[in-house]
Amino acid sequence: MGQKLEPPTVEDLMIKDALTVSPDASLDEVISLLIKRDIPAAPVVEEHDGQQVLLGFLTEKDCLEYFANEIYYGNPDVTAKSIMQRAPLCVSPETDVFSMATIFTRHVYRHLPVVKKKQLVGVVCRRDVLRGLYEFEQRVCSQKAKDKCLMDFREIVNLRFIIK
Repeated sequence: MGQKLEPPTVEDLMIKDALTVSPDASLDEVISLLIKRDIPAAPVVEEHDGQQVLLGFLTEKDCLEYFANEIYYGNPDVTAKSIMQRAPLCVSPETDVFSMATIFTRHVYRHLPVVKKKQLVGVVCRRDVLRGLYEFEQRVCSQKAKDKCLMDFREIVNLRFIIK
């Protein structure tokens, strides 16, 4: 029999060098960054002792809401810190792919920050989890196919002479 395959974890799937936003960044800067880099969300972080500490999370939806209000009502002092989602749902790098699938199917989240000891270590999205599940399923099917293969005929003949 083959070895037991372990499902991937968030650490295997996450984007490790996620683009981050400063809490003092203006809404215009945040939107420009999201559009130029073609990303739908960004963690808001502060540097403490050389580590990125997660303060919040910003999505396109957050920016859209506040940007429309800024244009309509003329509220010019909007910063990332003032509009970010404070205390966002976070996951650890050790979270398995099946737990992530449950989170993403039961909630509206599309992206989640990955945190270890309050330090941002990456971002994971639904597509990463879908890719991880697909690749895991491929490995499982491949392993099952290997386990079902018959022994090589030469090995069977050799066994006949060994076992009496």
